[in-house]
Amino acid sequence: MKFFQTIFLWLFAATSLVSAATYSNPLKAVNGSDPHIVYSGGYYYLMTTTWTDLKVTRATTLNGLKTGTTKTVYKDTTASRCCNVWAPELHYIDGLWYIYYTAGTSANLDGQRLHVLKGMNRVNSLPR
Repeated sequence: MKFFQTIFLWLFAATSLVSAATYSNPLKAVNGSDPHIVYSGGYYYLMTTTWTDLKVTRATTLNGLKTGTTKTVYKDTTASRCCNVWAPELHYIDGLWYIYYTAGTSANLDGQRLHVLKGMNRVNSLPR
């Protein structure tokens, strides 16, 4: 009996892992990978990636992020950091916006590195 309970629990756990792999971003069905959301100054900012670039969508409500204007804030053709753009995070620190992300080559993950972008000024460093 203990054997069947163990098998049942293992199958249940495996099914849970498979269903987690089918997640899709409810705010951005297309180009919505690696979502990261912050709220600042009355706006929600949604960071996403598309493998080769970083995008920001801004809206006054969470639901507004579905149809908000999306702007590309980073794209690079330098071979050492052109691709595998993942895990963007947007942070407001000491009056400036920073975007942290990883990027590497298209060949493999050996060159994957952490990068940071710093906003150009305190008022309009993110697209409006």
